[in-house]
Amino acid sequence: CDCEAESYLVGEEDFCPKCYEKDGLTGEHQKFGEPVPITKVAKKATSKKTVSKNVSAKKAADKATDKKAADKKKAEKKAADKKAADKQKADKKAADKTAADKKKADKKLIIKNEAVKGLTDKKTTPRIITVVPNFGGRRCAAEGPLSVKSWSMWDCDPEGDGNRAPSQKHSYGRSFPWHFDVLEKAYVVEGSATLTADDPLLH
Repeated sequence: CDCEAESYLVGEEDFCPKCYEKDGLTGEHQKFGEPVPITKVAKKATSKKTVSKNVSAKKAADKATDKKAADKKKAEKKAADKKAADKQKADKKAADKTAADKKKADKKLIIKNEAVKGLTDKKTTPRIITVVPNFGGRRCAAEGPLSVKSWSMWDCDPEGDGNRAPSQKHSYGRSFPWHFDVLEKAYVVEGSATLTADDPLLH
């Protein structure tokens, strides 16, 4: 074939383009016996391949970043849900305990009120303080009549602390508080006393 216009130099032999491509040879491209410089087309293709590779790497990196962000968001949501569930559980437990304590306190209050009511019902009629002079008669012994000899003996120190309640069969001060929840009788062996009722329902 005519290889003058364009040929491929393989070793020391020229081949026309048709034969060169048909036989799959490798050689130097020539035109009119002069080597043909490599065009920029091949360089452009190589550059395109590099760009494509860089784009693929960027897409992979973006995909990994998106996955990492999604995993982080999922973990944060899971932690937030657990925290909310734990708080709800703790609030319910606290509410149940408060309700149980209130119910228990209400029950105690009801029992106390019923006890007070029962005590008050027995004392609806005011009981006045009654003084019986010369109890036991004028010839009564100094320690009192036989009916009071079995009673406990109490004494009082007028100079003591009047803010202390009576105890151990002893009272303190010229004035002191005392509470009788039942009908009480007293026999004054020596001295004198003034009794003042604070509540006619109880005294």
